[in-house]
Amino acid sequence: MLLLVVNLANAATPLAGLLLCDDDATCKDDVTYAHGVVGDTPAITPIDLFLVLDAGGWSEGGDQRDRFDRALLNAQDALDRSRWAQMDAAVADGLAALSLWPGQVSDQDLFNIYFYQGIARVAEKKAGEAYSFREAAAVGDGVIQRLPTEDARFTRVWLDESRKLLVGGRGTIEVEGDLDGIAVQVDGRAVKDPSKISLLPGNHRLTATRPNGIRTWAADVPVLAERTSRVKPEFTKEGDANWVRAQLGGAMDSLSAPSEVTDLLAGWCAQHQVTELELLQVRVKTIDHPLPALDITAPPATRPKAADGEPVDFGDGVPSTFAEAVQQARADAERPPTEERELKVVYFDPRSKLFHADTVLPQVVDHPPEHFRIGATVGYASLLGHHHAGFDLGFLGEVGRFGVEADVGVARADMPYDLQPNWVDRQLYHIDLMARWAPLPGRVTPFAALGPEVYIPISVGARVTAGVEGRFASTWVAHGEGFASVADSKLNVPLGWGVGLGVSRTY
Repeated sequence: MLLLVVNLANAATPLAGLLLCDDDATCKDDVTYAHGVVGDTPAITPIDLFLVLDAGGWSEGGDQRDRFDRALLNAQDALDRSRWAQMDAAVADGLAALSLWPGQVSDQDLFNIYFYQGIARVAEKKAGEAYSFREAAAVGDGVIQRLPTEDARFTRVWLDESRKLLVGGRGTIEVEGDLDGIAVQVDGRAVKDPSKISLLPGNHRLTATRPNGIRTWAADVPVLAERTSRVKPEFTKEGDANWVRAQLGGAMDSLSAPSEVTDLLAGWCAQHQVTELELLQVRVKTIDHPLPALDITAPPATRPKAADGEPVDFGDGVPSTFAEAVQQARADAERPPTEERELKVVYFDPRSKLFHADTVLPQVVDHPPEHFRIGATVGYASLLGHHHAGFDLGFLGEVGRFGVEADVGVARADMPYDLQPNWVDRQLYHIDLMARWAPLPGRVTPFAALGPEVYIPISVGARVTAGVEGRFASTWVAHGEGFASVADSKLNVPLGWGVGLGVSRTY
């Protein structure tokens, strides 16, 4: 049994959690315990939202079904407005979605999509309207469906093609293989005996589902008059909910899972705009009490009986008699093991499709082995006897914990410099090149940097910088820093300091 911990109230959910339960009986208790550890937010929702049949994570999942439904609505709207080109485009979009969607579709929806196609071809005088209306009749299996329109221009053609189809005879589909527990549908209608299905000639949508399945098998099967089409459903292991649950359980310890499962997790996260997924599992830890069983011999005959009743302190600060201490020691030795619950947490990053066991993402998750960052910093500096407001553009290249940072910018002083008759200005140009160090990247991490810097045209020196940076999006970083400078300049002010705030984007 699995439960999904996710808050769907917001358009974007940066963090969601998946709680693995052993069975329905313990799930409620596990949910309560998990809430006590991780808090009441986000809310807990049943796993049906995750391992739902035909939806919620597979690449051809619920988004394609939604696309098909929208195409039907757009086609009906085009019919009401007599916009035939718009109808033709809607039908093409619906059929494209249907080719990617493996799930079950009602016979009325299938009938409508082909009927709309026939209408568009008749209205635009395109060839193939006979095939479209005949396919609609084949899907309906000769039963009069609810027609999308009563316009005689279109219903007359459909009736003519239906009659031709009915008099042409029927064909058969035979579904082979082990069908125990398998539910089969043809064109959205349940089939009682899939071993022999009689149908009108045409292309028919055959679907099959199995217990605990999270993916429907689907195929378009052509049927010819007086002929038999044989087909065998093929189910894969990754389409079985029990198999997926077992792999997720294994990922709690091994931090790895087959690509079919990681693709499923990543696809669901993308669909719901989840940037990081937590796998949670409440585990029971057995605590033994390894006290040896006591076997104390009878007191000697010469021992006074009163001695057993004398108070004795056995090291716990509570006086007791020897007899009471023996009785308590025997009770402790016979205590059964006790159980203690703990919450196991493993993290999954949908971008890299990797599991990790720490809230600080490993280097490979947020940062490739080689990457760079471009950003801007604004700040204040007190140096060279002046107060400055500054603006820098920076470039940072990193490999692991180490990097090289280069900044170019401008600083404007509160008072002008007057060093030479031909140079009076408040503005200095700033350049630095520093070696940088930071721990393994995470959401919030400190950093330090050291290197030479120049204030053109009057100073050459060195800077030491320390600060903290935090990631507020997958590729954006904000930072605050403080620095100290030592300068060799024409002014007798060798030391300086400053602070800054900045933002950068990683690439």
